[in-house]
Amino acid sequence: MPPRRPTRCRSRWPQLKPLTGHEAGLEAAQANCLGCHSVDDIATQPFGQGKAFSDSEVTKMINVYRAPIEEADAKAIGSYFTDAY
Repeated sequence: MPPRRPTRCRSRWPQLKPLTGHEAGLEAAQANCLGCHSVDDIATQPFGQGKAFSDSEVTKMINVYRAPIEEADAKAIGSYFTDAY
């Protein structure tokens, strides 16, 4: 029996919400956040508390946990989380 080939269907796995106008934030979140956090971890945060909260969470990841996130990406991620979640 030949070995099974891995499938490339990503739709079986949870993904961050796409949001028109926030493509840079989505891409930055995928590149910087999903290495440590699952989509469920992100989606169940107490978002909906405004931009200051989202920005403070991203800043905490940088300052406390030393996440190597560039400033422009941090701003894009904060805006994306504010509007998407």
